[in-house]
Amino acid sequence: MPFLHPRPCDSSSQNAEWDEIGQEINFEVKNMIGLRIKIVRHAIPVVPSRWLACASFAAVACIAVSVCTADDRQTVTGVVADAEGLGLADLTVSVFPAEPAAPTNQPLATTSSDAQGRFTISLPTETPLLVELQGDRGRGRVRVTPDELGQPLELVYPVRTTVVLLHDNDMHFNFNHREAFAAKLEQVRSEHEHVFLLNAGDIFVRVPERWNDPRPEYYAQQSRQMVDIMNSFGYDLMTLGNHELDYIEDLTIAALQRARFPLLSANVQITTDLLPQPKPFHVLHTSHGLSIAVLGLSIAYNREGVQRLDPIDQARKYLYLREQHPLLVGLTHLGFRTDNQLAETLGTFDVIIGGHSHTMVNPAVTVNGVLIAQAAGTGSGSPAHPDRPKYLGKVTVVLENDQVVEKSGQVFTFTAPVQTAGEG
Repeated sequence: MPFLHPRPCDSSSQNAEWDEIGQEINFEVKNMIGLRIKIVRHAIPVVPSRWLACASFAAVACIAVSVCTADDRQTVTGVVADAEGLGLADLTVSVFPAEPAAPTNQPLATTSSDAQGRFTISLPTETPLLVELQGDRGRGRVRVTPDELGQPLELVYPVRTTVVLLHDNDMHFNFNHREAFAAKLEQVRSEHEHVFLLNAGDIFVRVPERWNDPRPEYYAQQSRQMVDIMNSFGYDLMTLGNHELDYIEDLTIAALQRARFPLLSANVQITTDLLPQPKPFHVLHTSHGLSIAVLGLSIAYNREGVQRLDPIDQARKYLYLREQHPLLVGLTHLGFRTDNQLAETLGTFDVIIGGHSHTMVNPAVTVNGVLIAQAAGTGSGSPAHPDRPKYLGKVTVVLENDQVVEKSGQVFTFTAPVQTAGEG
């Protein structure tokens, strides 16, 4: 008996049906060469989101088939070479949809490079795409835009990826020199494809005696302004500092809830409704699917409803992230000395980006194989003063086939006319 009617994949599609014993019903297209076949059972594709290129097909009971012409297919051609320009044979070349960019996706198509490193893949139109190259030096992925698909691709193996982690810390209501900061941010984002902006805590001032105005309304306004400014610059993550965890009534949570970026802390237990619940870690993704696990660790002074656990003990619980992601970053508000202890004890992180001690680490230092960075901070934790510069750290990590091969860090200093969070 007829079982179901799948949705046509385009205007030229035709449907075929089979009865319980496999007898074909109402199917006019006999020559299936050069056509695309989609198999559906109980309204669900048998192979989800994939098309099967076939020259013949054996009927299956209670399965409907949509047959589409090959007009909407595309051919991807290219050549894979090493850094010296020599073609590489027998590399496995797979094509994935670019969204979502996750390594577990099933490939749309797979082939191998020939003796000259050339390859050709025919697949459904789905752009942009991720092209994965796999050989004896591991695998790497390249994002291919629609404009690039119109001509042969020239790919280099191993695949080299540069990730840039911009960072700041301990601003304490001091987002000074925003025009200079914005210009540098735009420059770095234009120069590199994979750029993330991180904050290592203490954007607020918790001590009323340091406020420019003793009224709680001042704290409320300044804290909201800080978060709004960070939203406007597109921050990706923030680890909570002690000045956020030492909350002021319900004003702290009111400001932090405005954040359009995740808040992190893996070693702080919060049982009060006056603070948001942070995530222990967050995974960032580049446009071609490389994943970056960022673990947050904080210092706190055990105010009511806030309990600090040992950061090194808690970090050990998340060492499994090392096996799941090519890049593991600690975004900490612990102080430079504790960051060194963390690196010496575990040695698991690729990078630790820190705060709390207001230490200028320029250039970044390497301890037990871990790059440690920190971008100073604004004085003693008081609101803006004209003689205080703004700092922005830049950590650069280079990977080949998802393996870290280079890493470095530096700090930029901005000394243009000052702007406080409440201005503008």
